[in-house]
Amino acid sequence: MDVNDICEKLQSEERYDVRNALSKLMDFLKERPPQEKVKEVYENIYLYLLKCYGNRFENIRENAVLVVTEFFDLLPRNDFYLESVISTLASRIGKKEIIESSEEMRLLLVQQLHGLIQKFKMEENSELDLLSSSVPEITAILLKTLTDPYPAVSKEVCFCIVSFSQGTKGIYQVANKFPPPLFKLIHHKHSHNRVAATKALGQVAMFILSNNHDCLLRIFHEMSPLLMDSMPLVRLECGLVGCKMLLNHRDRYSYFERMIPLVLCCLKDDSPEIPKTIEKLWKECGQLYFEENEAELSKTEIADFVPKNYPPNVIRPTLGCRAIVQRCLRIIPLIMRESSDWKDNVRLHSLKLFYQFVLHAEKSLTAKFFEFLPDLAKSCSDDEKEIREEAVKVCNLLGHLLTFEDWIEHGIDALEKNCKLGYIICFHEMYKTAKTEATQYNHALEVSKIISQDDFCHKTNTKIQNVLLNLASNTLNKSNSIEEKFQSLSLDSSNISFNIYKATIKVMSLSFDYEDRALQNQGNEILECLKNEKTIPQLHSEYLGPILMDLLPLLETPGLDMGTEPILLLNGFIRICNFQENYLRALTKCIKKVWEFSSSDAKVKIFTSIASAMMNWDKTMGVGQNSKLEKFLNKCVSNHLVWKAGSSAESTRTLAVTTLCAVVQGAQSVSREILPKFANYFPSLIEENCIATRLYSLKCFVNFGPVDMELLKPIAYAILQRLDDQSSEIRYWAVKVIPLIEAKDPSDDEKQIFEVYVSRAISMLFLHLDGPELRIKDPIRNSLTTLHRKWQTNFRKCYEKSMLTKDSNEIVLRIMKS
Repeated sequence: MDVNDICEKLQSEERYDVRNALSKLMDFLKERPPQEKVKEVYENIYLYLLKCYGNRFENIRENAVLVVTEFFDLLPRNDFYLESVISTLASRIGKKEIIESSEEMRLLLVQQLHGLIQKFKMEENSELDLLSSSVPEITAILLKTLTDPYPAVSKEVCFCIVSFSQGTKGIYQVANKFPPPLFKLIHHKHSHNRVAATKALGQVAMFILSNNHDCLLRIFHEMSPLLMDSMPLVRLECGLVGCKMLLNHRDRYSYFERMIPLVLCCLKDDSPEIPKTIEKLWKECGQLYFEENEAELSKTEIADFVPKNYPPNVIRPTLGCRAIVQRCLRIIPLIMRESSDWKDNVRLHSLKLFYQFVLHAEKSLTAKFFEFLPDLAKSCSDDEKEIREEAVKVCNLLGHLLTFEDWIEHGIDALEKNCKLGYIICFHEMYKTAKTEATQYNHALEVSKIISQDDFCHKTNTKIQNVLLNLASNTLNKSNSIEEKFQSLSLDSSNISFNIYKATIKVMSLSFDYEDRALQNQGNEILECLKNEKTIPQLHSEYLGPILMDLLPLLETPGLDMGTEPILLLNGFIRICNFQENYLRALTKCIKKVWEFSSSDAKVKIFTSIASAMMNWDKTMGVGQNSKLEKFLNKCVSNHLVWKAGSSAESTRTLAVTTLCAVVQGAQSVSREILPKFANYFPSLIEENCIATRLYSLKCFVNFGPVDMELLKPIAYAILQRLDDQSSEIRYWAVKVIPLIEAKDPSDDEKQIFEVYVSRAISMLFLHLDGPELRIKDPIRNSLTTLHRKWQTNFRKCYEKSMLTKDSNEIVLRIMKS
């Protein structure tokens, strides 16, 4: 190796000479000569070699850097060699304006700096700090290259910062300079850069002490959003930073409240590898804290039994971990404030963090119950399903871990003052999982009172109705363990069963028209539990009366339409419970209030329900209740049978007739006695403009019963006129009911009058038998058969006067022969 020749060539203006000299040096170094020889050569040529860093040819600059790197692999640890190279690097990439224009060269220079830091950093158990004299220049280089637009450079710089902070005591003087540029880099679009920047920021934070309080707080503040990063590696790095600071930071006790969120969030991360990794380190943090506070915690450990109601399949954190969290409960309001953030991921993140606080704090959280309850309740009714589910998990865990007696009074008070979906869900989940005893009868009674209040059970929101039924079911289950002697038998708010029934039947009634079968089935399950040794109709009979009387004042509000709660409730009561003797009087009063105060569409709705329930009269009221049925029809139906102008009056008139028609089917035992008392309304009803009114009027005569001749005559002739009705359905029914009309105890004169009607009816049926309408042929034959059986003489006379076609004549002859 001719050192003089190498020096001359390195100073040459010819590119070839410089490259040739660098190539010889590289060949020399690859042979791994003795360290003394390397040291001798380097000391003679290093000035010329470092000057090549500024050569105009990029290839020369690159080779020069590589040769210097090879030299330092073989040179001894001596800061004399280091300072010259660091100064050269600073001149190229550490000035205000970066001289080096090539991105690849800047990366190579930073990599060389990283290698130098690794070589000259402080060794373990050694006080020799070779980097201390170069700290200002290295810091300048790192700060400048952190903002390099080339992502590979800034990422490598982050690794340099980590090594630099571990390699010199001088880091304490300059550590606070690195966070500002790193704050920008932790939000870099490349995930690998974010990971590297987070690692570097966490490492730098280890050397920023409480005397630089604002800088530390800013670090935690900027790092928190990374816990919601889309890349698992970034989130993992945040957790690692938190654990490292909890284990090694000198002022960690002052910043536990800021450090533990970085760890706890990772314990509930969606990526399974993150909790698995962080959990081990978190246990080490807890063990360290326990050892440092053993005098205090060892006393606690003696009585640290697992709570009886501890949630299954949940591993209880160690005592040390729980103790760390329990000393940091002041930040709970800050965490819950984020649960109301406008960003979905922030809200979800805050709830997952709060879950871990609940898991670690256990009973200690009771003191903060009023502080976090409003925000938690709001999260339970969040628009996003995932957030609602997480909030429910938190409530469920609270019910397991908080002592029931410590929170139930506050919970009941908050529920009573806030009849909102979120509060109901929150209370229900906590109450459902709480460990209760038979002595808590008063609490179950209070809950049943609250859910039976109008503010709660008059809600038409399906979600509220669903959770109310769940709460009612759980309250009933908890009260079933209480001895019967503690239960009130009165039908008021002092009876849990009555309160549960009241809430359940109202929810079922309000949701009846929405055809929500799940709610109806759920309500029926509760009623099954309530009935004890009774049937469900007997349960309605016992409990519904007072509820109807409470509804009465609400129905006095003028202008109630079909969608208002009082109308929906009354409609549901009638549909679900039908008519029963115990509450028939109260039900009648409610219906009369509807006729008096409500709008026409509400009247139509209630009339529809009455007609539907009337179909079950004999089943629910029992056979032979003719006087009660007559009173009900007189009070609630008869007024609407009278003709009045207007479309609304017409629709209610149709439904009133429909109700009478339902009596025929639902109260067969008494319909023949009851319906004739309303015969005076039928002549006009049979000739009503509305097709439905005419149709149902005719159907009433299927089981109508005998009528006084004075009233029967207009009815009978009105029915005959329906044989020519425009509706084929009405013509069909008119044919069917003609032979069913009966006169009540007619005198001789009235018999003659009735015979005239019969003859007229037979003649008209003969006429229509010859008609083209095939559908009514069979009903006409059946009606003629019935009439022939009753009035043979009249039938024969009419036949002799008729002029039937051949086919019709054969039909009539067969009827007469039979």
